[in-house]
Amino acid sequence: MSEPRILLGCVEQAVTGGLDPLVPPISVSRNGTLAKWRDKIQLLDLRVNDPGLARFRPAFEETIEKARTLGLETILTLPEYNPEFLEPPPPKPEDPKPAKAARPAKESKEAREARHAREREAAIEARKLRPYGKPVPVVPVVWFKPCYLAVPRTLPEPDTFQTLTVDDCTPIIDLAGRFGLRHVVVPVSEPGLFLDPAAVDELRTKVKALAALAKAANVRLHLRTGGLSLEVFKRLQREIGGCGLAFNAGTADLERLNLADTYTAFRDHIEIVYLHQVLPGIDKWKGRREAIAAGIKQYRQALAEFKAAGPAAAERRGKGTPLGALLRAWHAYQDACKNPNAHLGLFQNGEINLRPLLRCIKEDLDAGHERLIVLETVPNMKNAEVLERHLVPEAFTGSL
Repeated sequence: MSEPRILLGCVEQAVTGGLDPLVPPISVSRNGTLAKWRDKIQLLDLRVNDPGLARFRPAFEETIEKARTLGLETILTLPEYNPEFLEPPPPKPEDPKPAKAARPAKESKEAREARHAREREAAIEARKLRPYGKPVPVVPVVWFKPCYLAVPRTLPEPDTFQTLTVDDCTPIIDLAGRFGLRHVVVPVSEPGLFLDPAAVDELRTKVKALAALAKAANVRLHLRTGGLSLEVFKRLQREIGGCGLAFNAGTADLERLNLADTYTAFRDHIEIVYLHQVLPGIDKWKGRREAIAAGIKQYRQALAEFKAAGPAAAERRGKGTPLGALLRAWHAYQDACKNPNAHLGLFQNGEINLRPLLRCIKEDLDAGHERLIVLETVPNMKNAEVLERHLVPEAFTGSL
């Protein structure tokens, strides 16, 4: 029997402009450089949030090269978000310091009190020039628009999603082939958002075309769970063949699947497993996405009104001003983007019992199969220690 091979990895999805669609970010580059993690992981899940590699190709190529230099294997994940960059609110100006009046050698009490009154009035006037609200850093306002190969026609606001074309994905598969990468992951949908029959047919047509491209590039496609009906996967596997199932335990838990039973039923097709902690239900997951879409819509409107008001609008503060409305929209959008629960450490709060699933994975490792484990969490070493305790066989001589 061959020695088991397990690769432990983290997510890198902050390449597109140095920003991350999750708050707090789970990308290793947003929690420390790749070099910092080189002795702790062997795998990088590079989320290519750039349809068609139209804007950030050099950055992705550089990341793959860096991972190779560090001895990390790279998985490419097709776009799930397409970042759109908007102009930020104007920066908060420095408080102008009033010029100090020259003081006589001796100052009378009345003169001193008059000078203090003038200085207080000058300070009040200076504060009136400051924008309303908290300080705003001068960084782009980014909306990570969800994008998939097929989108349900039943969505109430379908324009909040982007439908990818085969041409959007072809350069990414070509990139994987050119660098000799083995795996490309296809996000199908988000948790609980299952495709209707028309969207399934669209997905089938596109995946079939991408599978042919992947085969020519010596790359294997893996359809990722999350909005993916297992019956749809079975159908695609029968018709196309060769497609793997990238099993996301967190989204499977949100969709009320039994993790161990589902993994066991599809273990012959699963090489890649995603592990993360999920606390909110589907309603909170969808609520966050809807709040983000509503927030960016409000920010766009406030930004347009602020710019239409002209340069002088930057100096007028208050709730009834264009600047005040813009800053309130900015803060509301930042609050909507916060994601405090879904990507915590693996065993925080005990929401998901991963041990039965880990036992199944260990059985496959003991049988000599390879498994690629991606931690879709804020990177920390406690996660790796837990997995080492539950997955690594006593006779294992490799590294985790």
